[in-house]
Amino acid sequence: MNDVRSGNYRVNCLAPNNIFFQLPSNPLPPIVALLTKQMLTGAVTPPSPAMLAAMMDNLDKLSTRGCSEPEIRPCLEGLFTTTTLPQELRVSHQCGIARYLVPAGSPALPQPFPDMLYGYSTMMAFTQAQQTTLRDIHPSILSYALVALVNFPFFVIELQAAAGTRGNLWDTANECAGSAAACLQALDQLNTALGAAGCQGRIPNVCYCLAIDNNLGQLYTSWKDEDGSKVHVQRVASYLLSDTEHFARLYACVASILKWGATTRLQDIRMAADYIGRGGE
Repeated sequence: MNDVRSGNYRVNCLAPNNIFFQLPSNPLPPIVALLTKQMLTGAVTPPSPAMLAAMMDNLDKLSTRGCSEPEIRPCLEGLFTTTTLPQELRVSHQCGIARYLVPAGSPALPQPFPDMLYGYSTMMAFTQAQQTTLRDIHPSILSYALVALVNFPFFVIELQAAAGTRGNLWDTANECAGSAAACLQALDQLNTALGAAGCQGRIPNVCYCLAIDNNLGQLYTSWKDEDGSKVHVQRVASYLLSDTEHFARLYACVASILKWGATTRLQDIRMAADYIGRGGE
């Protein structure tokens, strides 16, 4: 029942945990639509033609024969590590997200172990005073991943091999949904504390997930209802990796998500921590 490969997984496991996939044609809530448009259309310097050709050539070679996930992983991860991350960001690889962030419905969701999880570095993203404030919200709030310290995660990448394995992007999207719910819960805790301190505003609680194999990338956005009761997951873009234009757009989209995480979103979290730390004054 809780096997992500099951055709009934979304009905029998995700839905009881209040996680729901939406049709790609559904209108997004206004703030989610605005942010997603920025991610999809952001102006980002593309990789050089030589680098782009090399990455596509590696994927094409793997796509012509049977391949396993361990074979495809270095090639796909290379797509997202061709530039240096801002020092405020941190990425973990196949680390379990803290169980207390995972919805506690029945049946229980599998603990997420995303292939790549982007969030913030404790020491580089927050001042000592902000760290103290955030730690007081929840004793585990500064260590969402079990091994690598990834705070307030906002971008999940799940990798898959399109040949030679039992997996497919259905499974991968199901894995993304569980990770997205945990990411949203992380920021929910901060928004709750912000409200308790008397602030009328809230940080937009939106995250992104990429389900990708050596042929196709599917980008999902996730958000919660206004009352926080349901997690929604919706595909907002698909990329054919054998198409040069698609490949370049995917690269730019990932770069835009990371830029948003390192600027606007991080600044919102810092301001929230400062507000809470001052007692709402």
